[in-house]
Amino acid sequence: MVLESIISVKRAEREPIDMLFLGFVYSSIAVLLALWLFPGQASATAILFTTIAMLPLMLNVILFEEKKEESAKKISFKTHKQSIPFFIFLFLGLLLSFTFWYVILPDSVAGKLFSTQINTISMVNSGSGIGTFDLTLAILLNNLKVLAVAVLLSILYGAGSAFIFAWNASVVAVAIGTVIKHIGAAGMPIYFLAFLKYLIHGIPEITAYFIGGLAGGILSYAIVRHRYRTKGFKKIILDSLDLIIAAVILLVLAAILEVFVSARL
Repeated sequence: MVLESIISVKRAEREPIDMLFLGFVYSSIAVLLALWLFPGQASATAILFTTIAMLPLMLNVILFEEKKEESAKKISFKTHKQSIPFFIFLFLGLLLSFTFWYVILPDSVAGKLFSTQINTISMVNSGSGIGTFDLTLAILLNNLKVLAVAVLLSILYGAGSAFIFAWNASVVAVAIGTVIKHIGAAGMPIYFLAFLKYLIHGIPEITAYFIGGLAGGILSYAIVRHRYRTKGFKKIILDSLDLIIAAVILLVLAAILEVFVSARL
């Protein structure tokens, strides 16, 4: 109740940069609780606690966006454009927090806290030797699978995509944190490059997941409120499809940027 009442939905969309701080707080509390209560399962528990903290506000944002459709004469991507910065700054807050904890904690503790993320990165790196086209296609197909999961979870749980971007933030944070640890204190100017390397493709990628999650959440609320019995439900379906198509386009762009730009930094 305390965390979810820190900021209102209208303020979150009006001043999305506040979500940077809120995302940092959400995930930091989750990390500390996970290490304290469940040190043996801290990796999964930290993501779970972060997701639980974000859910109320994300559900309210999705409901707020669904209400916009009820009053809008014409629905377009612009109808939901204010929600995108909200999600991006929330993701950046999570990313900064997870990176911070990965870097400052002793290696033994950080290794346990982010063990699943470290294994995931190792598996991804093991397949990095294939050709650029095949690699781009492999990344795109994997990201499309994640998008499908985000949409499905949001339809089933309203804001199920919260888990997707909490998880992605932690994985990217470990990748960035690993670079920072290898560089050391003398490499401050390169820290920015480490963030840039992953954010170039990470921002469009995670935005795609947000948009897909928003589409699923809007559809979920429409079903729960029995709007499928109304003429307006067709309009909601078309709007959700438009959002999903936009998400797919962003994932194509993200895959190209990851292989041809980020990998060369």
